[in-house]
Amino acid sequence: MLVAVWAWSFIPDGPGTIRWLTPRQRKVAILRLRQEKENDEDDEYAPKKPNSINLTEVFQTLKDPKCYLTAFMFFSCNVAFGSIPVFLPTIVRDMGFESITAQALTAPPYLVAFFVVIATAYFSDRLQTRSTFIVAHALLAALGYATIAVLGYRQSPQTLIRYLALYPAIFGFFSCITVIITWTINNQESDSKKGTGMAILNIIGQFGPLVGTSIFPAREGPWYVKGMAICASFMVLVAILAGILRWVLVRENKKARQDGAGGLYAGIPLDEDGWAGERKVFEFML
Repeated sequence: MLVAVWAWSFIPDGPGTIRWLTPRQRKVAILRLRQEKENDEDDEYAPKKPNSINLTEVFQTLKDPKCYLTAFMFFSCNVAFGSIPVFLPTIVRDMGFESITAQALTAPPYLVAFFVVIATAYFSDRLQTRSTFIVAHALLAALGYATIAVLGYRQSPQTLIRYLALYPAIFGFFSCITVIITWTINNQESDSKKGTGMAILNIIGQFGPLVGTSIFPAREGPWYVKGMAICASFMVLVAILAGILRWVLVRENKKARQDGAGGLYAGIPLDEDGWAGERKVFEFML
């Protein structure tokens, strides 16, 4: 709630109101957006974009396997997201802490996750890569879950290690969720495709909590070996799917650059920034 009050005045309404840019940088940002719009409208070869939803683009997106890869990554993350936040107080209490102490100990992992998510978003944008951060965080989360599962299977008294393992597990899946949503939007060229991609992401992804809320039954406490192992497996699956999607995107980017922009610009060599003639080839963010 406190962050929302701060964000209301901090987040700009547009490029012209960004306070951390210089007046010249704000002007450049506005002119870039205006130029992109004018280029789309003036290009006689570019398909005209109606104000309403483009059904052709919707069906193209529905047939695009890339959307389903991110959707199942989102589903896998949501299995963890739908389980740990709900059962974390119970899990910490069953580690041997009293109820009031367990409630207090559930806060620090989320605080750490907050800063890690912000840092991940920042560096992911700066480095212009999504898959690297998804794979890294998914494997960290899997390691955290697997550590708790192994210690639970051995019924180890190492309570501190089990608690500390919650940190990479929690900030791992939160960071993955953030980057997956952004990656889905990055790799769609138009508003219709972005909207369809987000719809697929949520329709499939939101089934994840249905699984997550059922894998920590009370009878398996205090170790919850099966639940932790399932979460670890799904986070490994996130890393695998991210690797597959990156491989697919590398191939498609390579093909796009070889083809020139296709159609009118086919065979025209691209410069180092991906331009063929006067049009920039859309390239997927990896």
